[in-house]
Amino acid sequence: MIKLYEKILLALAKKGDRKSFGKLYDLYFPKIYNFIIHRVGNKETAEDLAMETFRRALMNLEKISTDLGCFSGWLYRVANNLVNDYFRQKKYFVEDFDISRIEIASEIDWDEIEKEKRDALIRAAVSGLSKQEQLIITLRFFEGLKPARAAEIVDCTVEQLYVKQFRALTKLKKSLKTQGMVSPIYLEEKK
Repeated sequence: MIKLYEKILLALAKKGDRKSFGKLYDLYFPKIYNFIIHRVGNKETAEDLAMETFRRALMNLEKISTDLGCFSGWLYRVANNLVNDYFRQKKYFVEDFDISRIEIASEIDWDEIEKEKRDALIRAAVSGLSKQEQLIITLRFFEGLKPARAAEIVDCTVEQLYVKQFRALTKLKKSLKTQGMVSPIYLEEKK
């Protein structure tokens, strides 16, 4: 249903209907912004990159095909490229990774450990992942995208996505274990 609505709005926007593009913006800006903020960890930077994503969409409307996947997938790919460019220019990885949805089942009594210390350990573990692994974790667990949609954005098959996701979670577990967190990581997929 959403793809049909998206295609209609995109077709109208291509014909110069600014209101249709505005509806696409209203529909997808929060999702693109959330995707970016989870990657960069800075509100102002996320706003700038999300706005640039939509500026590029507006400037390239005629190049976007409704037959080659969905508009939202195109937006995610542009946003991901902008985030990668941002980190290339800054030469560092995510420092303020949003870890609010990561749950850790552990033998450690978290009441005794300051939340900031735990967050810093998780942030360090996530920033130790490759850019692609960070992207997969963000798409699947923070954005709640289905495997097929995430695979389209990452440009791999669903099976490859599952393998990469498993490897990323294994690396997180190992990294946290070496830091004294003695249990598996549970990332809840959004329903």
